[in-house]
Amino acid sequence: MRGLGRIFKRGSVYWIAYYHRGQEYRESSESESESQARKLLKKRLGEMNAGRFIPNEDRLSFEDMVEDLENDYKINGKRSLSTALFRVSHVRQFFGLDRAADITPDRVRAYQAHRLAEGAANGTVNR
Repeated sequence: MRGLGRIFKRGSVYWIAYYHRGQEYRESSESESESQARKLLKKRLGEMNAGRFIPNEDRLSFEDMVEDLENDYKINGKRSLSTALFRVSHVRQFFGLDRAADITPDRVRAYQAHRLAEGAANGTVNR
């Protein structure tokens, strides 16, 4: 795997390091086995090649995305910020404490079905 990443040891645990878009990422394999670290490195390299690698995906939450949306509306001077935040309130009740990686298309369809069952209009649910 020369040139694709590296495996190193910190204490008794093996770590991996790899580059994505010019930035180095380091991650613990949480194992004392070098072969487990090698498998994790191969997995990360495969995700990058397939375009599925999202750095720190476990840390990004629904609330982080809402905060980014609010900042974007403020920076771009959009007058509909209050409307967007009102619409987010319904979504927050459903996805509130979830990680972004857990919000899958199936969960979005479940939210849509839930809102339609509550009596919300189809156009309201889609926005």
